[in-house]
Amino acid sequence: MKHLSICRLLLCGLIAPVAPLTAQTWTQTAAPSSSWYALAASADGSKLVVAIGGANAGGIFTSSNSGTTWLPTTAPVTNWFAIASSADGVKLVAVAGGGPTIKGLIYTSANSGLTWAATSAPSNYWYTVASSADGTKLVAGGSRNKVAPLYSSTNSGVTWVSNNIAPMNWRALATSPDGSKIIALAGGNSGGIFISTNFGGNWTSNAAPNPQLQAIAASADMTKMVAVTYGPSPGPIYTSINSGGTWTQTIAPNNYWASVAASADGSRLVAVASVGGIYTSTDAGANWTSNNLSVAAWNAVASSADGGKLAAAVNGGGIYTARTTPPPALNVSPAGLNLTLSWIVPSTNYTLLQSSNLSATTWLNVPIVPSLNLSNLHYEVSLPAPPGNAFYRLKTP
Repeated sequence: MKHLSICRLLLCGLIAPVAPLTAQTWTQTAAPSSSWYALAASADGSKLVVAIGGANAGGIFTSSNSGTTWLPTTAPVTNWFAIASSADGVKLVAVAGGGPTIKGLIYTSANSGLTWAATSAPSNYWYTVASSADGTKLVAGGSRNKVAPLYSSTNSGVTWVSNNIAPMNWRALATSPDGSKIIALAGGNSGGIFISTNFGGNWTSNAAPNPQLQAIAASADMTKMVAVTYGPSPGPIYTSINSGGTWTQTIAPNNYWASVAASADGSRLVAVASVGGIYTSTDAGANWTSNNLSVAAWNAVASSADGGKLAAAVNGGGIYTARTTPPPALNVSPAGLNLTLSWIVPSTNYTLLQSSNLSATTWLNVPIVPSLNLSNLHYEVSLPAPPGNAFYRLKTP
């Protein structure tokens, strides 16, 4: 058992420590070797979805047990380029196309990939897609090889509209959990980073730190961002702590970075290189460590909300997973006559306990089922403010 975070009334007594920066252990899963191109995960990391694509046509596979076993889905065989998942892993969206001569469609699934349906989105050189935590708000962009508009949907892909932004060579998209904020990354010297805070109604251009940015990820509140570069020569990894207002080049080595993912609080980052390995950071990109995996065509990476479960896919190889147990930070705040306790959706099960005495040997379970706040990917419990001392902690079973 682990007692990982304690709060007393309105003040957190113990803040979860930052885990030491050490190489993780990655394990190859039972997924077959293939031309894996896109990867996504549920908030707790238990559900994964991966697609074959790029220059090679293939299908979509899912796992409901953090990558231990995989099942092919009924998705059509085509050139998949990107895939996204709702927080619970039930609603999925995948885009096909992305080549100079290949157009494709956008498909969605409302049952964790069991069945798929083509949406009304136009045939396009689709290259990137992002989803809100509830899976209702979607945004998709065309290939970096073609100038194309952004399209968005507010009803899980039933209908689509063109966004209020000029067509560009879109490379990557990210959204806040509620879908209101969108980061759109356009490649080339005429591109840049564009941010909308009203689901694409208006856009603000932020100077990109490098014209060769390939992928971008952000914390749930969209204040912390990480962006990686790809070609024509090896490039760096950049981070921002002010929603893309300014960027800092990190000490990560220059490489052909293909994909990047971030935890909900932006502290845990993972990046993969198409001619290299996997690097992780537990301090928002200040330091990075190589995970000592063999050089391979790493193409996609995904993270759980707490950064404890990671998955990475090789284009022309297998799918790998890594598992750690980040100590959760238990937050407490006043809400009228009540207290709200909250913590990031964990990849490990925790029980919320309470006691009136910090030194007590027996703590009681809080008899309330946490609710999921889809605006920040936190579990929340609301309790009446106690008349005296009250201590709370999270404990593994």
